[in-house]
Formats: sequence, structure tokens, C-alpha cells
Amino acid sequence: MDANWRLLGEPLVGLDRAGFYESYLERLIALTSPDDAQLPDYQFRLGDLLTERHRYWNLRARSHDEPIFRAEQAKDSSRAAAERAAQEREQQQAAEALRQAVERFLAAAKHLRY
Repeated sequence: MDANWRLLGEPLVGLDRAGFYESYLERLIALTSPDDAQLPDYQFRLGDLLTERHRYWNLRARSHDEPIFRAEQAKDSSRAAAERAAQEREQQQAAEALRQAVERFLAAAKHLRY
């Protein structure tokens, strides 16, 4: 998985740091006037961070493909089930991040000036 991270250019510098930026932008959006010209830019930036979060969780979910395959080949059903459960949790997190990103992009697109 380390090689994949390097190929993608270190997604999400770190989840903690990305979470800080996401909450900062959410507070900024909440405090910004609806007619402020910067509001769509803040929405778009937040959508971009959430897209990175989606990529992170999707890559994490896909990292379970090979261990699942190997466990099935070794007839280790308990390990395969554990890997599948972890993969499902990470796929759900990826889907939620993507849903939130699309929601932010749509909010940004509603502004006529953007």
C-alpha cells in the first residue's frame, strides 16, 4: 500500500490535519454571508478536501482485495470475512465522503458568480 500512497502523491497529508481544515472551512462557511463572493470558493475548497477523503478511503478499501483473495485461496474463511468487513466499512466511509463532496460542489455551483 505504501507504493500506492506515493503514486497518488500522499493523499490527505493526514486525516487529522484534513479534518482540521474541513472543520475550519465549515465554520468559515457558516459565518460567511450568503451574498459574499468568497462563499462559493469556500464551498468548492471543502468539496475538494472531501474528494480527497473519498480517495483515501476508497484506496484503503481496495487495499483489502488482495488479502481477501489470499485468504480465500488459503481457505481461511474467518480471515476473509474480517477483511471483507473492514473493506465494507471503508467503502461506506468513502461513499459518505463522496456524497458530502458532491453536496458542497452543488452548493458552490448554485451561486451565479461562480
